Amino acid sequence: MKIAKAFQLTMLLACVSTVWGCDRSPEGWTPVLEQTSTVFLETETRRISEHVGIALDHLRTDPGQAETALKEAKATLDHLQGYYLPLFRVRERAYNAYRYLYLGDEAQAVEELGRVRETLENMVENVEGGALLELLSLSESVADARIAALAAPEKAAPILESLARRLDLVLLKGDLIITPE
Repeated sequence: MKIAKAFQLTMLLACVSTVWGCDRSPEGWTPVLEQTSTVFLETETRRISEHVGIALDHLRTDPGQAETALKEAKATLDHLQGYYLPLFRVRERAYNAYRYLYLGDEAQAVEELGRVRETLENMVENVEGGALLELLSLSESVADARIAALAAPEKAAPILESLARRLDLVLLKGDLIITPE
């Protein structure tokens, strides 16, 4: 039980720190209004919790099944940490870049977009298939937005809006839109 409670506390703290890290919008700011969701966080944490529960139930009676359940929990946690949470950070930074561009701070927008691209490139190393294609495509959009922010900031806003919408879609639909059948 101590392991399960510690795990739940860790996941709760991760979610709280994500929400706590959100900045207030600047005066006069009209953000890109998209439906956002944390269903992916709920789904993945529920899946991890179920696997940990199975492992705890079988720890003494069937160590093999407990080990399998823990491996599944670990794989799900790795996916959450290596894919979903970085995408969440990417979306946050893309919104920040859009806000900075709106405020006329092109240099800060370009810096945020650089961080977005760096995160996406790091993620590419750990994915394959549809997810890889989606991340590469997102990275290209970030590069386009970055070039526009440097050369013609007025052209960057629509690119950033499009990027924000795609990131929301990826997070909202999760693996459903990028997993080939």
